[in-house]
This record gives sequence, C-alpha cells and structure tokens, in this order.
Amino acid sequence: MSKESFLSKYKTEIDRFIASAFAEDIGHGDHTSRSCLSNDLTSKAQLLVKEPGVIAGVELAEYVFK
Repeated sequence: MSKESFLSKYKTEIDRFIASAFAEDIGHGDHTSRSCLSNDLTSKAQLLVKEPGVIAGVELAEYVFK
C-alpha cells in the first residue's frame, strides 16, 4: 500500500488518535516526560542493522510527528 493511499484511507482515525494523545497530556502535562527530560534537550539515534529487513511504519511516524 502506498503512503498516500494508507494515509488518505485512515486519515480520520489517525488524526483522532493524534488528538487523543495530545488531549491526554493537556493540563499538567506528561509527568513522566517532565520529570525525565529537559525542555532544551535534543537527541539523535543511530540504527544498527545487521541483516536485511523491512522497517514498517516510517510514513505513519512522519505524519504523526509533523
């Protein structure tokens, strides 16, 4: 399934899920993140892949984080 067809097919549900996740942290915020992370903290990750494989969900993750 292409990125466009998946996102367009489930856009309403995905947007509802994102809104729900934000609503959960409204008010006092996410207590776990507030106690563990600094507001000015940035990070990087490096993926070490030892064998060929498929990474699923990249397009969805991009949409969610935008």
